[in-house]
Amino acid sequence: MAPSSDLGPIDPQFPVNGSLVGAKQIEAAVNSAEKRVQEAPDTYPLYSGLLSDVNMLMVEQARSAMRRSYGLMEDALFCAHSDPADRTKLAEALRGPLADDADTHTATIGPAAARDLGLPVEVADTSSYEWQVIWALWTRYFALGCFPAGRNAIYENEKASQFLPSD
Repeated sequence: MAPSSDLGPIDPQFPVNGSLVGAKQIEAAVNSAEKRVQEAPDTYPLYSGLLSDVNMLMVEQARSAMRRSYGLMEDALFCAHSDPADRTKLAEALRGPLADDADTHTATIGPAAARDLGLPVEVADTSSYEWQVIWALWTRYFALGCFPAGRNAIYENEKASQFLPSD
């Protein structure tokens, strides 16, 4: 990781009313509304209106995505730990900071915190040749209009770079 890099939370996103909303926020909003309506049944029309863009299928998809994200995290750790017991232990250590405790999409951890949690992190030397090559490649992608991230796909291998625009 670069010294200024961060690792973002596991935060499945769903389209709601033209923007992306985290699965945790969908579930939290529904749970909060259910509790408030139980405490004050006359508030049902208010919360029904506030959650009109959310349906039961979306809530179940959000819950399922959060449950599945724990398994995906453990699968992703295979590159660092081939022993299943080590992967499970590391996934449990990461579950709080990267999933359960992260209240927003911006709840990130830096290289030192990632290493402290048990991830095999090396902090890149930004004056090294390798870093300069990576940075040059990134700036070329940026100049080509490959960003914002998520809109295009870039594949690198030993022989070629391939840019696949989403449009």
